Amino acid sequence: MSYNKKYSVGSIVLAEPYFDYVHALPLVTFSDVKNTVELALVYNSQIAANNDFNIDFNIADGYKLNLQKKIVETSAGLSLLDSNGLMIACNPATNQTASNATVYALNDDSHRILRRITSGFELEYPDYSKECFDSDGKQTSSFDKYGEEIFRFVYDGNLLSSIIY
Repeated sequence: MSYNKKYSVGSIVLAEPYFDYVHALPLVTFSDVKNTVELALVYNSQIAANNDFNIDFNIADGYKLNLQKKIVETSAGLSLLDSNGLMIACNPATNQTASNATVYALNDDSHRILRRITSGFELEYPDYSKECFDSDGKQTSSFDKYGEEIFRFVYDGNLLSSIIY
C-alpha cells in the first residue's frame, strides 16, 4: 500500500512498509502516436539514506530521473531500483539456487522477469516489453512489446549524458 497526495508541483508518496518519502516533480511531457513520456525529477529518502549500495545518479543525494532504473548486486542478491527509487528484491527462479541463478522474479506483484545475460541484464514485462542493463546495472535501453527501441541511455563514464527517444 502507498499513500499518494498530488500537488500542483508534483506528487508525494509514502511507500509502506518502510515509509520511504518519495517526491516526483514533473519536468516535461511529450507524446507521439505510440507513447506518452513524462520526464520527472524524483527524490527518494531511501536513496539519500542508503550508503550500502552504489546508487548515485550524479544529480544530488536522493535524486534521480524517473526514467532511470538500476540493477543493484550485493552479497545478499539482486535488486531493482525502480523509477520511484524503491528497491525491489529479485528472487531466483524456483529451479535455481542464488549462486548460479540466471532467471529471477521480482518480489512484487508486477510479474516481471529479470534475466542475467552475457552483456548484463534484461528485465521483461508481462506484455513482453523489456529494458536492458549493462553489467554494472546501468539501464542502457527500453523496448516496446514489438521489439522497437523506445529509449537509449548514453553514458560518459558513470554519468548519464543523454536519453535518446
